[in-house]
Amino acid sequence: MAGEEDIFSLALIFGKSSGHEMVKEIYLPVLYHSKSPSFYDEIKIRLPAVLDENHHLFFTFTHISCQPKENAPVETPIGYTWLPLLNNNHLIHGDFNLPVAYERPPHNYSLVPPTNHDVNNVKWADNHKPLFSLSIRPSSTIHSLVCLFFIRKIFFFN
Repeated sequence: MAGEEDIFSLALIFGKSSGHEMVKEIYLPVLYHSKSPSFYDEIKIRLPAVLDENHHLFFTFTHISCQPKENAPVETPIGYTWLPLLNNNHLIHGDFNLPVAYERPPHNYSLVPPTNHDVNNVKWADNHKPLFSLSIRPSSTIHSLVCLFFIRKIFFFN
């Protein structure tokens, strides 16, 4: 994302081999009735040449209904988290454990990492406990440090 609204979503994610070349979002697998699923998916992103403090990754967790009711959505958002791509004007890298918010974050959320307790008006799942883990391994000739994002573990909550 290059901003907080959906219009700032960037088509910079390399799609699956059977899909479009570059996409704005990508879905990861789900497991039926697993409260603590663990995945290892690799997501490749072509970063813009110029990054600023508005660039961030945005994650949405959804409940998928296996037996949808009439006029009810199959997918229901149940959580959100994000990760700013820059820290002190340097591209982030390493392992991250992020808390998950129940509701879409408030205005200017992307300027503060979700691990910071100063994010106001956010209702956190499991008392701000880190429930989502990922690893970022940048490989770039433009930025000081294309990025590879490894989704390691996702812990769902009640």
